[in-house]
Amino acid sequence: MTTSQIQDLVERFEVLCQENPDKSEAVVAIEVLAKLHECSDVTTVQGLYDVMNAAIERMWKEGVSNLSVISACELFQRFITLTTLDTVSFDECKRVLSERAQIFIRKVGSCRRKIAENFLNYIPNGSVLFLHSYSRVVLAALAYAASAHKRLHCYVTTCSPNGFGAKMTKALAKLKISCTLVPDNSLAYLMPQVDLVVLGAEAVVESGGILNILGSSLIAMTASSLGKPVYVLAESFKFMRCYPLDQRHIPDEFKWSSDHEYKSLSSTSPLLNLRDKNNFYCCPNDDDDDENKCDFPEMKTVWAAVEAQRVSVIEQKMPRVDYTSPCYINYLITDLGVLTPSAVSDELIKLYL
Repeated sequence: MTTSQIQDLVERFEVLCQENPDKSEAVVAIEVLAKLHECSDVTTVQGLYDVMNAAIERMWKEGVSNLSVISACELFQRFITLTTLDTVSFDECKRVLSERAQIFIRKVGSCRRKIAENFLNYIPNGSVLFLHSYSRVVLAALAYAASAHKRLHCYVTTCSPNGFGAKMTKALAKLKISCTLVPDNSLAYLMPQVDLVVLGAEAVVESGGILNILGSSLIAMTASSLGKPVYVLAESFKFMRCYPLDQRHIPDEFKWSSDHEYKSLSSTSPLLNLRDKNNFYCCPNDDDDDENKCDFPEMKTVWAAVEAQRVSVIEQKMPRVDYTSPCYINYLITDLGVLTPSAVSDELIKLYL
């Protein structure tokens, strides 16, 4: 498959995402890969695998940067290729792979319904929910609860600067679910009035924690400190083989929406660029005026040693996502069932073996 064909595939992916705003980017990506599989002219399974890898990389870098695209595509590849193929003919082998691809698409298509059914018993009638940003799976679960005549009120954060909260509020209003759009900094004030916190996730990692839109971790920590339950709604195709220990260990390519954004960040610490002559730690360049020179030039060496121990990329731009530790999450409501965070690793083993 040529570069232009893969580029056409990426463009098709973007068009489908725009035409189907209610459909997850991960599901769209899987459908695109299934179509690629049918139209591909490669004659080996390895060749097919290489073509899909190239397409996934381009969709991730140039298309909609959602972490679920990575995990879903990886699971899709494993599902269709890690199967016993006893046929000699590649055409027959390709037919079997196509059948498995359609099975996988049907499976992921039913995820939201199963999650909504599993979540229904965890929503007390007349409860007040705290939501963050826009999440399709959370919206689907609340729509199902409303159809079951559950009385709800939802506080939805604005989620600045993207404003996804307004999008969520409009969607809830269309479903005739009572909701209020609240500023992000109202978290501590409103949390005592809330019965439970409901979050979506872009990815569920091996520790049982989640990667989700920035601010999710703060909400979960605040809720946990006040004894409010935190439920995460996520499809099983969002389970990802990644193990961040804290915010600093989130891979850079996950933090920002494209490669060039995080590579363009300055890696120079402001510690070596202090120019305030009234500051004791001022270390100007050698070509500065004598009156502005530091009285202790050896401080340059000291600060260089300090700099070596610092994080290489200084946070000059806030990332898209943050990491929410499993200790702040009560349950993960998935299409596989209701899981504790500690059970995620077991499910990952089942999914990837």
